Amino acid sequence: MTTDKLMGMLEASPENFRDIAFTTDMQISFGEYLTELMQEKSFDSSRLIKEACLSRTYAYQFISGQRIPGRDIIIRIGLAMQLDVETVQRMLAIAQKGTLYPKKKRDSAILYCIRRKMKLDETNIILQDMDEEPLL
Repeated sequence: MTTDKLMGMLEASPENFRDIAFTTDMQISFGEYLTELMQEKSFDSSRLIKEACLSRTYAYQFISGQRIPGRDIIIRIGLAMQLDVETVQRMLAIAQKGTLYPKKKRDSAILYCIRRKMKLDETNIILQDMDEEPLL
C-alpha cells in the first residue's frame, strides 16, 4: 500500500485508519510474500540463494516462514531479484525491519542502486566508495 493511499485513508476516516492501514501488510508473512514474488519473477530458491549470496540453510528458513531475515538480507534479495523500490519497501515493512529512508546516506545510495536495477556487487562498490557499510 502506497503512502499516498494511506494518507488518503487517514484524511477520509481517522477512526478507521488504524484498523485498515496496519492490518494490511500484517496479513501476509514475509515468507509468503517472498514466495509470491519468486513465483511472479520466475525465481527459484537456488537462483535466489546464488544471486543474493545467501546461506542455503538460512534462506530456506525464511522462505518457509520459520525466520525473518535481517534488513540487509532483504535488501540483497531485492537487488538480486531486481525489484522496484516500492516492493523492497513493502518487504522491509512486512518484516518490520525499517524501510529505506532517503535522508540517510547509506539508504539513499541503496535506493539509487535499486532504482537503477544494479546488481549486489555494483551496489557494494558504490557503498564502499561512499565509506558506507556494504551489504555483504
